[in-house]
Amino acid sequence: MKATKYFSALLFIFAIAFLSTLESCKKDSDSGTAPVTKSSLLASGPWVTSSAIMKLPTGNLDMFLLMDECEKDDLVEFMSDKKIVEDAGATKCDPSDPQSEDAGTWEFANNETELIITEGTETTTLKIISLTSSEFIVEFTEFDVTLQADVTGRFTYKHN
Repeated sequence: MKATKYFSALLFIFAIAFLSTLESCKKDSDSGTAPVTKSSLLASGPWVTSSAIMKLPTGNLDMFLLMDECEKDDLVEFMSDKKIVEDAGATKCDPSDPQSEDAGTWEFANNETELIITEGTETTTLKIISLTSSEFIVEFTEFDVTLQADVTGRFTYKHN
């Protein structure tokens, strides 16, 4: 299935990884702490996929429902040193796969409205729809040669 191929590729890029809890607290402006930035929000801990929708010319396809259970607990962590680490989560699809692995690098672009993921020679640009302390939503659009139309993927990640 063509959509599954796109989703698998995006999952590989994100490596949908890492389980953790993020405690947020109200910052006092007089506390001397650094202000919250998009970089600190993104690197605040592991993210897990909570929604994956492909917008096709024929309608929306819920890719999250098509994912194997062992993929739904995969985590991705954007490190403060701009590296990305993927973790297979509590349930690995293949026991011989590594628990975690490097998955490239990240950087912001276009006034921090885009996230550029680089893995080897592959570069993917994602539009940041929302980035808060508890939710991260990205979107990409690409032309599908089979459908002869643009296909848009929207992925939502949350801290556990």
